[in-house]
Amino acid sequence: MFSRLTARAIVVEGTDGTRIALLKTDNYLAQDLLLRRVGQLLDADGTSGVTYDHILYGVTHDHSSPYYSTTSPGVWAFQDAFDQRMFEYQ
Repeated sequence: MFSRLTARAIVVEGTDGTRIALLKTDNYLAQDLLLRRVGQLLDADGTSGVTYDHILYGVTHDHSSPYYSTTSPGVWAFQDAFDQRMFEYQ
């Protein structure tokens, strides 16, 4: 049986006004491409003040999550698909 996957985020602001996002997802591995897409979305919004460089990302190691968004050759030994829509899904 598979458990439901979760993603959680919170943005905190320091006393100097700098904002950072703390992000946690259930995923097989941490994904820099996903994190870069999140940074693009936040930067395009223009209201959060959070960019790619201000995201702290924690990830579980979850074998029940889909994993179609890596270009890592080690993972490709077991999977032969790359689906960029995965970034929007997550």
